[in-house]
Amino acid sequence: MAILSDAVDILKTRIPVPFSEIPLDSVVVGVFFTSVKLRSGYEGICFTLVDLIPDAVCCSTATSTMPNCGKIQGVMVEDMLTHMSTPTPLVRAVIVSVVNALSVLKSHG
Repeated sequence: MAILSDAVDILKTRIPVPFSEIPLDSVVVGVFFTSVKLRSGYEGICFTLVDLIPDAVCCSTATSTMPNCGKIQGVMVEDMLTHMSTPTPLVRAVIVSVVNALSVLKSHG
């Protein structure tokens, strides 16, 4: 958790655009990987820890823990990162994917 928080703090200082102005375009949660695409077109991925999700056999139950589930397009990165301390594996996978996408934005922006 501390590493993820540190990474976010570093990215805040290196990305010239505030996180409140970076919208998510899409989030895809799959059996093995989770992907986040920023509106800028940059993407990040993370391994989805399916074995840590007891209700993984029921997609609607497992995804119901996701903030803004079904309405994530346009949600700002800053809003998504407010859920960084959640213990929920699906949410954590999305957060890591967001951080990965931001790191690409930095290196190419």
